[in-house]
Amino acid sequence: MPGLRPYPLVEKQIADQAKVHQLSERDVIAKVMLEKQAIKDFIPVELIAQTALFLASEQAATITGIAMPLDGGWSAV
Repeated sequence: MPGLRPYPLVEKQIADQAKVHQLSERDVIAKVMLEKQAIKDFIPVELIAQTALFLASEQAATITGIAMPLDGGWSAV
């Protein structure tokens, strides 16, 4: 499960939340969007791709039946 990515839908949500909460977009990202993430940053798309490539590789042949959250610590909180 990947965490938040700054793609068009999320960018629109940031703008909408800025209006609702009367905050700057930067503050919305820190105080609303990433509040529950231990790592206070968006998940790089490259990290998601690298993880998918690893899981599809021979090195991951014995990894079966697990959830591998890439959520910046969201599910750990």
